[in-house]
Formats: sequence, C-alpha cells, structure tokens
Amino acid sequence: MTVTSGWVDEVHDGTRYGLHGRVIIEEMSAFQRITVIDSDRYGRALLLDGCWMTAEHQERYYHEPLVHPALCRAITIERVLIIGGGDGGTAHQCFLYPDVKHLDLVEIDSRVVDLSRTYLPTIGSTAWE
Repeated sequence: MTVTSGWVDEVHDGTRYGLHGRVIIEEMSAFQRITVIDSDRYGRALLLDGCWMTAEHQERYYHEPLVHPALCRAITIERVLIIGGGDGGTAHQCFLYPDVKHLDLVEIDSRVVDLSRTYLPTIGSTAWE
C-alpha cells in the first residue's frame, strides 16, 4: 500500500488500485498490517497488508452474495461457522435470518475485530452483540 497526495493505493502484480482519502489508523498486529482509511467515495475501508478487504459503501457487494445464496436455500440454519470475517459483515448478514440461533466467528487476528468494531461499526452493525 502506498499513500501519496491523498491517494491510498493497493499495488498488486503491476496494477494499482486507489481511492482518494486519508489513513485513520495503521498498526502492525502479530499477524499483519491493519489499515483503516476514510475514502471520499466509499467511506471507511479496511486494508490488510495493503490489500483492500471491505469498505462501508461497497461491502454489500461482498457480504450479501457470500451469505444469501447459501442461507436462503438451507433447510435448517440454526448454527453458522464463519472462518475469518473479523469485520463483522458476514455475521451481520447471517443474523438477518431469524432461524440462526448460534454463530461462531473464528478470526486469527483479534485486532481486526477490535479495529472494525471501533472504526467500521456500520459493517458489522449489531452482529457484535
């Protein structure tokens, strides 16, 4: 990830993807570099090791298609396991189904959860309760 003149860029394999904005917080956890930015177009966004993970105004294009095709066809969905998902968006979508009684979210990096809850609360919404 590079930051120049108000642009936050992900550089991957000879291609650069960028958003105009500013870094809110960046820290190294035991596992990775975690960055939260505030972008002009997509609101707050999460980057892990300089790669875009999710953004407030775009997350539905990831979390909804990840969850709803599986859960809307399930015969029973009382228990859900999410591996990863520290931003809370997948959990939030799962809890839209009233049959979900128990959800386990396994995230290797608790700092992703902490920073998402603090800086990206609209993505996880009430999933954290």
